[in-house]
Amino acid sequence: MQGVQGFQLEFPEARFDMVGHLARITDESQRGEIRLYGVCKPPGQEVADCENIRRNELVTIGLVHVTHMLIPNVQLHFTWPVWLVMTHAMAIATAVHVLEEKRPRLTLRGSLGALLGWTFWSALVIGWGAMQTDDGLWPQQAEPWAVLWPVLTALAFLAVAWWKVSGVRGAAAAEKLKRYGAMWQALYGAAWLAALGLSTQALWISGFAIAGFLAMTFIKEITGLSSRPVVYR
Repeated sequence: MQGVQGFQLEFPEARFDMVGHLARITDESQRGEIRLYGVCKPPGQEVADCENIRRNELVTIGLVHVTHMLIPNVQLHFTWPVWLVMTHAMAIATAVHVLEEKRPRLTLRGSLGALLGWTFWSALVIGWGAMQTDDGLWPQQAEPWAVLWPVLTALAFLAVAWWKVSGVRGAAAAEKLKRYGAMWQALYGAAWLAALGLSTQALWISGFAIAGFLAMTFIKEITGLSSRPVVYR
């Protein structure tokens, strides 16, 4: 099946325009907090406008991750891994917003708007992949029970996140969540490889992920003894 084969090595000229555009989007998203406070701070600003900005920011973070994953192969048929990373990124961004008590606060209206955006883009990402192949939503060469690999990986992240955040509040908890959330995406890759029966590749990716976790822990322990410890960004 073409959708789960290796990455394409040829990049048409138009592809580089998309890469450049993505770089601009990523740079803007990194500075989004400055713009957000600048827009919502002036007196008289409508609360609804601030909620729209926050809701769109959460959805945009997920879409940036989608674009990152589609750059190597924009004709990818198996889009469940893309959807999982998008969902993961949006969930992390939402939790970080709450833990850091950012302004404007997430209201019920804003949360429902973000949920609606996630639902729309989930249907688009999954449906777009399914429409390009005769396999439907799940590849024929993968067993249905293989979906347990990414499901268990996601549940493991929830357990680790709860363990790391328990007893910690505010920016410290948000920093831990962002750090482990970013590293966990490598384990998602290994889980999907295992689901597709690519055991050797899954072991390699798992090994690199574990090495990254160990290096991250070592650096945090060493720099934690200094007056200016390293923080994740």
